[in-house]
Amino acid sequence: MDLINIFLLLLCLGYFGLRRQSVIQILIIAVLITVVGLAGYMSWGTSFAQYIWGMRTTLRFFIFLINCYYIFDMEDICKIWNVLYKLLFVNVIFATYQYFGRGISGDMLGGTFGTLMGASGYLVALLSLVLTYVTSLYVYKKIKIWKVSLTYAGVLYISILAELKVIYLLLVLIIVVSAIISKPDPRTILIVAAAVILLIVALRALAVLNPVSFGYMSSWEDLIFYLNNSYTSEGGFSRMDSIPRINELFFKGSFSKEMFGYGLGQCDNSNIEVLNSIFYERYGHYNYRLFFYAMTYLEMGIAGLFIYLMFYIGILINTVRCSFAEYKEYKLMSILNILIIFIMFVYNYTLRSDPGYIWMLACAVPLVCSKVKRTETTTK
Repeated sequence: MDLINIFLLLLCLGYFGLRRQSVIQILIIAVLITVVGLAGYMSWGTSFAQYIWGMRTTLRFFIFLINCYYIFDMEDICKIWNVLYKLLFVNVIFATYQYFGRGISGDMLGGTFGTLMGASGYLVALLSLVLTYVTSLYVYKKIKIWKVSLTYAGVLYISILAELKVIYLLLVLIIVVSAIISKPDPRTILIVAAAVILLIVALRALAVLNPVSFGYMSSWEDLIFYLNNSYTSEGGFSRMDSIPRINELFFKGSFSKEMFGYGLGQCDNSNIEVLNSIFYERYGHYNYRLFFYAMTYLEMGIAGLFIYLMFYIGILINTVRCSFAEYKEYKLMSILNILIIFIMFVYNYTLRSDPGYIWMLACAVPLVCSKVKRTETTTK
């Protein structure tokens, strides 16, 4: 995958050149990440090979984003999202078999993405993009309410089997933001009603199939306890306390560590033994790799977090500014996707692992649309 990614980038740069503002901006972000990661490595790192591996792990997504920008047009984007939509229902079948036929649930239930630990990360990305897609189509009167309801039901069904509690939160976010952005009308009331009814049914089903997971969502106090609780081992980091714990256990008031971290790759692990960091071998039991923002803070400090946040905020601003012409539904979809990415920043590690390609594909949509707009302007 990496070789194909680089090969396509070289072809695109050779053919189109660098005369694209969006590409230059993406490359600037990539360079900043490389420099900040190098600053941390120069101060506290232990292995240059691990730094190079960290560059590979991080920069591959920006290369993929540039390739998407060069290769795709809006017709391609429409076709891709139509495929993702159909893939949802294929995953309903796979998830049903994995849960009821093989007894697989939780993080290992990944539908068409397999049954290895962490496979559900792909499902979270797919289900999120499908939710924003059908909601946006409905808001702009491209599909009817029965199709939206069927899609919501399929998404919630999979989320029950895979114990993806975050999907409930995302659906609420999607409905609320869509209702705020779009003009209130009977269709808005209808989709809100459909979402509420399906959420109630899904929660009742979750209470029967997985009462422990339901218990975490039964009250505000239980939800806060869940967010503050470690994923696995006792003493591990949680979604809410990672930065304070990192400061307490590792950085200990060091300004350079807080600003630049330990360097790219210096806290990571790999299937290749030589690329396993000493830091991970000693402290991996804290499970900091489960959360993107925790891993980023460890390796690149405040500077790294700032760069990533500015990147996604920049994509959001570009989305709001772009007119999207006859593709208005993709503007709403892109806004919703970026908001979800901010949640993924804290929720899990998928922005840096392989499902990150799916999230970068979502980031490519407003860039592709703005490219089309500029091309039309130039032609005129």
